Amino acid sequence: MSLPFPASAAAEGWSPPALADGLERLDASPDAAFDALVRQAARTAAGPIAALTLFTRQRSFTKAAVGLMRSEATHLHPLCEQVRRHGHAQVLYALETALPADGPARPAARALGVAVYAGVPVRVHGHAVGTLCVMGPHTLAVPDAVLQGLHDLAIACGGLIESRLAAQALLPAATPPAPADDVLRRAHELLTQTLDGLAGSVMISGPDGRILLANQRWHRQIGALLPKGCDHWPTAVRHLAANGHYQQAIGREEAFVAWRLSLPAAVPRPQETQWRGGWVVLNDRKLPDGTVVHLSMDITERHRRADALAEEQGRARTSDARLRAVLAAVPDLWFVVTDEGRYKHCGTPDHPSLVLPWSSLEERTLADVLPAPLAQSLGEALRQARATGRTQSLEYELPLRGRTHWFEARVSPMPGGEQLYMARDVTDLRALAAELRLNEERWKFALETAGHGVWDWDADTDTTYFSAAWKQMLGCQEDEPCHRDDWAARVHPDDLPAALGALEAYQRGDAPGYEVDYRMRHTDGRIVWVRDRGRIVARRPDGSVRRMVGTQTDITRQRAADAALRDKQAAELASRSKSEFLSRMSHEMRTPLNAVIGFAQLLRLQGGVRLDYVDHVLQASQHLLTLINDVLDLQQVEEGGLNLQPRVIDPVPLVAACATMLRPLAQARGVSQVLPATPPGHGPGPRLVADEQRLRQVLLNLGSNAIKYNRPAGRVVWEIEADADGPVHITVRDTGSGMTEDQLARLFQPFERLGREANIEGSGLGLLIARRLVGDMGGQVNLSSQPGVGTSVRVSLPAAPAEAASAPAADALPATAIASASATADADLSAPVTAPEPTPAAPPPTRRLQVLYLEDNRVNALLFTEALRSRPDIETHVADCGEELFEMLPRLQPDVFVLDAHLPDCSGYEVLARLRAMPAHADTPAYMCSADAAPEDLARAQAAGFAGYWPKPLDLSRILADLGRLAANLP
Repeated sequence: MSLPFPASAAAEGWSPPALADGLERLDASPDAAFDALVRQAARTAAGPIAALTLFTRQRSFTKAAVGLMRSEATHLHPLCEQVRRHGHAQVLYALETALPADGPARPAARALGVAVYAGVPVRVHGHAVGTLCVMGPHTLAVPDAVLQGLHDLAIACGGLIESRLAAQALLPAATPPAPADDVLRRAHELLTQTLDGLAGSVMISGPDGRILLANQRWHRQIGALLPKGCDHWPTAVRHLAANGHYQQAIGREEAFVAWRLSLPAAVPRPQETQWRGGWVVLNDRKLPDGTVVHLSMDITERHRRADALAEEQGRARTSDARLRAVLAAVPDLWFVVTDEGRYKHCGTPDHPSLVLPWSSLEERTLADVLPAPLAQSLGEALRQARATGRTQSLEYELPLRGRTHWFEARVSPMPGGEQLYMARDVTDLRALAAELRLNEERWKFALETAGHGVWDWDADTDTTYFSAAWKQMLGCQEDEPCHRDDWAARVHPDDLPAALGALEAYQRGDAPGYEVDYRMRHTDGRIVWVRDRGRIVARRPDGSVRRMVGTQTDITRQRAADAALRDKQAAELASRSKSEFLSRMSHEMRTPLNAVIGFAQLLRLQGGVRLDYVDHVLQASQHLLTLINDVLDLQQVEEGGLNLQPRVIDPVPLVAACATMLRPLAQARGVSQVLPATPPGHGPGPRLVADEQRLRQVLLNLGSNAIKYNRPAGRVVWEIEADADGPVHITVRDTGSGMTEDQLARLFQPFERLGREANIEGSGLGLLIARRLVGDMGGQVNLSSQPGVGTSVRVSLPAAPAEAASAPAADALPATAIASASATADADLSAPVTAPEPTPAAPPPTRRLQVLYLEDNRVNALLFTEALRSRPDIETHVADCGEELFEMLPRLQPDVFVLDAHLPDCSGYEVLARLRAMPAHADTPAYMCSADAAPEDLARAQAAGFAGYWPKPLDLSRILADLGRLAANLP
């Protein structure tokens, strides 16, 4: 491709043929300097391809290229020729249409993926001798700043060409060559101008590190930070790192300097680093002679844009995630459809409101699925939404599952030619609205009838309607006018701020509703508690309240009932707390009492001590135990917690049994007992209805009092009589000192002993318990006394019905060990304490009774084993937890188990259940030994299958007797 040179070339001292011949010689070999300028052009434009094309008289050739081979570049030389011929820069964004339809240029552009071309002419002494160009895909942008950069690089290329031609003495013979220093100076000036025109900081250092040349930008940005006279690049890098200009060097200066000085390379890799609060990209190219071209480009703005883009993308992802979460939580059926009405996505593919399965709807249009009128309406809504950018709403009916359903639809435009189509089934809502309209008058009538007052406030007219029931609630006449001010005047001053605050909060939207209780003044002056409720039924366009309707209910009685209930619950809670405390106290006190009474009994058995001292300990301990039992009984009676089992009872044998139990006490006090006589030949005596166990407790208490408060050689007379069609009376009469009226008035007070505390044992609770027990059984206790004569106590209980009275009386409580234990415990409440007598030595046993005692309290275990040590026919083994007991079973075959109720790892009931599941111990006798001695504890043990119940404190004589019987019956 020829190069026509203008005539002005000769006038400048250059011969065009000579210049063309000189350009021909530049194609001899690659030149690193030209390669560097071309790579810089590619970086300046951020394009993948750049090339420098030169033209001689006969041809064109590619001097340097990036991103393509020289042979590929040849096909695009016509574009460069066009730039050289016009003599100014050109940018082509439709490259394919600018290339000839025939020939290799257009296919070559397609193969390289080139769609955009930008080229600037390269001049030598005013002659356009070539083109510097960049190329890339359609995304390549070439703004004015990039063109200016290419122009500056083209000037550098022209200066470099001129210096290469001058160095090779390629001047025509007719013109004497310019002096070498002038040529070099001109080349230096051109290079300096070129470097100053670059957008980055450029510095050239020699092989020894000396700074040879730098552009003005480098001097401003870097050179100004160096000490005066610093012309050595490694020294400059250390200074910059030490002064914190490289942020990444702080704290690791030596490592950073080593890294920074290692960057120069023949084919450098751009490196990013932080520089004085910003970011720069470093590109240090090392030339073959050791010279290094240092290029630093400020990319702070690019980083800022990248960070902003990342932040925006993060917000977009967050927004998208929120939108998806909201749509997933929405119960409505929603689709994404195209502007043409084609289904693209469904939020809930199994939604019950789908006309067809989603697999049958996807990619189909509304017209394919829905009735024609509905599809047309929805299509129009889609067009309006896209045209206006606003959500469109419509309602329609659609047959679904054999029933007509009403839907409320909303269509909202989305980016990318899609729209969000949401549909909600409002069939039930419409039916409800219709029903509400029909029932409006009904509920108004119902409210008035039920006594609820109705009020209706119209904010536009500032008038309030008060119904007749509202007025009646406050004692107003039906025709008496009432206004909002009347309401405020009647509200209690202490309650008005709270009522107004709740109303204003609801009207502002800070509360979901208006409901408040407050006091109002009745016309007669009394206070009425009301519950006021209201709802906003209409708002103005600005959101303020236009109309509000509410009801008012008289809750005075409800408030009183609630207060009474709270008082009752508080009392019940206090009573339960007291009961739990007393029960726990009883258990905790019985445990040490068990040791005191038990070891005292052991001392008496073993002898060798003052037995009178031991008896004093036993009597004091028994007194404390009696007090504990009486307190618990009193608490149960007061709470009504006793489980009474009334039955028909013949009182004659019961009175005889009680007298027998009290015989040791009577003999010790020298008091005789007289029982009621039964005349011979008479039929059955009177029968009564009572709980036999509790009646026995009452009679034992009355009888023991009659004996203890009697005179020496006195008498206690038991009498039984019945009124005609009336109650049955059991009377206990003594011949003691009697009581005055003042003493009688104080008799039924808790812990009242009438000054006899010092010489007569007792708790002062027995009479109080007896009276309350009899009262719970439907009877009465009447007491009369005369000083110096004696006291008479009458217990009156309901008589048995005639048909029951003629039948045989119910048996006593079941004659089991459990009942026996309970009866013995009742008797012990009043009987004197008698320690067990030493048992006579038994003949050597053929086999010893094996007793396995489960007890976690070491003192109780010691007492039990010591009590049985005197029995050669009994061998005792102790386990302190359930697991240890079961570990002992394989090497021990117990004949009897004694189980504590409360253990660290289980309960005695759980242990018994496991034993009964073992064939070897399914029938082995087991006794419960516990400080829980309430009647319900005894009943629970009997139901669980225990053979007996030994309450703590232990009665050693009874335990020895029970185990002695078992030992005597061993095979």
